[in-house]
Amino acid sequence: MKVRSYKKEDIVVVEPQVKFLAGADVVKELDEKLGEVLKSEGCNVIIDFCKADWIYSAIISLLLGYNEKFTQLGGKIKLANLNPEVHKVLTVTRLAEVFETYPSLDEAVSSF
Repeated sequence: MKVRSYKKEDIVVVEPQVKFLAGADVVKELDEKLGEVLKSEGCNVIIDFCKADWIYSAIISLLLGYNEKFTQLGGKIKLANLNPEVHKVLTVTRLAEVFETYPSLDEAVSSF
């Protein structure tokens, strides 16, 4: 399992379990996990990057697509625990303007 999910309060936390968010298998598993959450568990999600050192462009595209889907349902995707490299990628791609980011999971949870 490369992606796990659990509930913290009423929010679903999706946590990739790999350092490098790259490769078709990781993209597929994250896509499946976010799809499950979208269909069954509600509309507010935090993606916790606590274990990720790098994020691949396919993951960025996936996040953008799901951000639109969650927003249409009145929900949000927020990002937590971004290391400096992942935050830099989000800044360069201007995704830091699209997603709310938080230094910790607890701060992200409190923001809902």
